[in-house]
Amino acid sequence: MEANIEQWFLTSVYGPQPDIDKVEFLDDLRSIKNRLDGPWMIAGDFNLILHASDKNNVNINRRNMGRFRRFVDEMHLKDAFLHGRRYTWSNERDNPTMEKLDRVLVTVDWELNFPFCYLQALSSDISDHCPFLLATNASFHPRNTWGASLSPSPSLPKPSLRGGELSAKLFEDDAGVDRLSALPNDVLLRILLCLGDAAAAGRTSVLAGRWRRLRALLPELRFPFSPDPGVIESALKAHEAALSCLDVVTEDAAPESVAAWLPLAARRLSGSLTFTNRVPEKKNANEGGEKRGAFDLPFLENATTVSLDLGCLGVAVPPAGVFARLTELSLSNVHLRGPCALGDAVSSRRCPCLEKFTVSDILGVSNLTIRSDSLRHMELAYMRPCAACRSSPSSRRRSSTSPC
Repeated sequence: MEANIEQWFLTSVYGPQPDIDKVEFLDDLRSIKNRLDGPWMIAGDFNLILHASDKNNVNINRRNMGRFRRFVDEMHLKDAFLHGRRYTWSNERDNPTMEKLDRVLVTVDWELNFPFCYLQALSSDISDHCPFLLATNASFHPRNTWGASLSPSPSLPKPSLRGGELSAKLFEDDAGVDRLSALPNDVLLRILLCLGDAAAAGRTSVLAGRWRRLRALLPELRFPFSPDPGVIESALKAHEAALSCLDVVTEDAAPESVAAWLPLAARRLSGSLTFTNRVPEKKNANEGGEKRGAFDLPFLENATTVSLDLGCLGVAVPPAGVFARLTELSLSNVHLRGPCALGDAVSSRRCPCLEKFTVSDILGVSNLTIRSDSLRHMELAYMRPCAACRSSPSSRRRSSTSPC
């Protein structure tokens, strides 16, 4: 494992079975974190699930799931994306129960040091759990290196990242040599991430073909402002890795242009989606919605947080499908179209893990009824028209409503 850090910490776990012991188990991990000073990874069998989608049936202990999720949030941990398998354990019966009990959790500083980590599920004939293979070096790919030996990278000047800039010592006798492109892949990926702009990352392909390959493997894509939606579509078509973050800003986008790139994003997304469509000040975001057209919102199966500020573009919510990992949803300046009711779309039946729901300046809602066991926080503001607004979550803790 290669990174420009002196040390990082690994905690291997085997979580207890009894519920009463799971609370103490998570408290023990909290105490370990408080004693560490540096990047941290926790890996193993937690005997807990993080999302309802981590189990293939509805027999879920939501209290324990909530405890585990709170632990992950409090410790600011990220769940490493697992390639090759959805579940990691099975009771191997005729009608099996399958769960994702095994996972790898890392701190943000660990991820920054290993931005191209690759977690692969393997097969096993001797256990009802699947083993993992974790690669941290971008030059190592599990699909084409079975049985191969890993040779160390050549000696290179040690880089330092400060404020998003790379400082590397160039010797007097090799001035003008492209030593930057000779750095390890994980360092180059950190450089691309520091740019904060997917279009800028794309322009690095003029340096060398290697940069062109790397930009397709970025775990995050950000388009701070893209006047040409075709750039977003092209970048997503060429992208190969799962996306933990997609952030897009456009100005007065047409619904057809959004419909071209958003389904491509849905296939790659395994984290947060933020889309902001700015409307010129001379336009009233709450007028002319009928004339602006609409697009179909794709099924975002693996999204965890979604924030849409559409500048009053029309959107049709998918009539079917479960948003199994979605915990936060924010809708602003949206004109709802289509037969699917918003309340039904965000209820427990389709959003079993939704905890925060925010709506502001939304058109096309005549009746909002939400039935949710997971919702904790809800904000409703300027919904029109709104003949009736009702919510009946069994465990909602906080809500605020502005005039409809």
